Amino acid sequence: MTPFYARAKDEYFTNTRLLTRLNLNGKLGKTATWQLQNGFAFYQRFRNRYIRDMVNMTEELDKSTGVQDTTRFYDFTFRGNYADKKGKLGYMVGYDVNLEKGVSGKIPDNTDQLQEFAAYASLSYSVLKDKLTFQPALRAALNNLYPAPLIPSFNVLYAPNSKVQLRTSYSKGFRAPSLKELYLYFYDLNHEVEGNRNLKAEQGHHLQLSTSLTVYEKQADFVKLLLTGYYNDIYDQISLYQPDSNRPLYATYTNIARNNNFIISLQSDAQLGNFYTQVGYSITELLNNGSNLSTAMQATATVQYRWQKPRINFSLFYKWFGEQPRLVSTIDGGAAFNGITAPYSFVDASVEKKFWQQRIQLIAGVKNLLDVTNTNVSGSTSGGVHSGGSGSSQNIAAGRSFFTSLRFTLQKDR
Repeated sequence: MTPFYARAKDEYFTNTRLLTRLNLNGKLGKTATWQLQNGFAFYQRFRNRYIRDMVNMTEELDKSTGVQDTTRFYDFTFRGNYADKKGKLGYMVGYDVNLEKGVSGKIPDNTDQLQEFAAYASLSYSVLKDKLTFQPALRAALNNLYPAPLIPSFNVLYAPNSKVQLRTSYSKGFRAPSLKELYLYFYDLNHEVEGNRNLKAEQGHHLQLSTSLTVYEKQADFVKLLLTGYYNDIYDQISLYQPDSNRPLYATYTNIARNNNFIISLQSDAQLGNFYTQVGYSITELLNNGSNLSTAMQATATVQYRWQKPRINFSLFYKWFGEQPRLVSTIDGGAAFNGITAPYSFVDASVEKKFWQQRIQLIAGVKNLLDVTNTNVSGSTSGGVHSGGSGSSQNIAAGRSFFTSLRFTLQKDR
């Protein structure tokens, strides 16, 4: 007889993801065009808990209520549009269908569906010898869980010559929570993420003003500059946050009552011989968040080289995040930008090769080349016993990973 008994609980998580897309486009007559974009995404997660006998080194499935779970999410997207232009007047009509289904023990009645059916239309009218174009648009949607308002937008483009473009636009925004944001239950060594079934749909207003300038152009070579300003005023914005400073891995979704910000970005694009570069820098000013940090900065850089003879493309991507306001819980159970996330950066690299007259594209690469997984954070529950300058580490990425991508393009020769 064993003199003592010791046991441990082991949990195993198995994830499966599948993403497929089918894009089709073509022409009708001399001026009309059509596009179809269809997609299917599948996510499956098995959670199994075993009780291990540490003396006999055997294990058996834990039969306790709620410790075993299978979660599945099915996402279908169907989009299409038809566009034509007659003289100065152009138009586009289209549809947008999103179907989500979730199956999990964490969902009431073990299953739920989110369905959204939308139709949209836009008109464009050009004056001043096509230098000035106006484009109003309207989108109507039916959502089975969240009532969707009419979404208007308006765009203006002024191009006095081939080197200068000025754009301005306004659009109303609406986004219903996804089923994952409502019901996701994702736990592993680096994450403890749970959905929030009490989320509201987010709505907002968005303004944009931009100008682009081609400063150099010779055959295929060019240098372009793009300066853009954004103003966003969002109500009930859906965001991921950490409500408990004592659980650095735990996060859930919440609604931010109001978040308005101003963003200014500068970007340069250049093609010189076999090299292509893109460099960007942006500053975000949070206008009413009441945080210790109201300004956030980001920088991006892309370098691509085309090896002509074997037709191989090499790409390197860099993204830097400066100090960012961090969403943390407040004493009344809400959320506010009272924390700060320390700077961090990511580097990705890839190699691309096309075969069979450009119809097959093979890409292989590495994401998060520097293996960045954590960054320092400060700030915690506002007004609580842990408020102040407490600091800890926060997981921001899963670490270095490798990937391959194989794409097929079916084209009918004319």
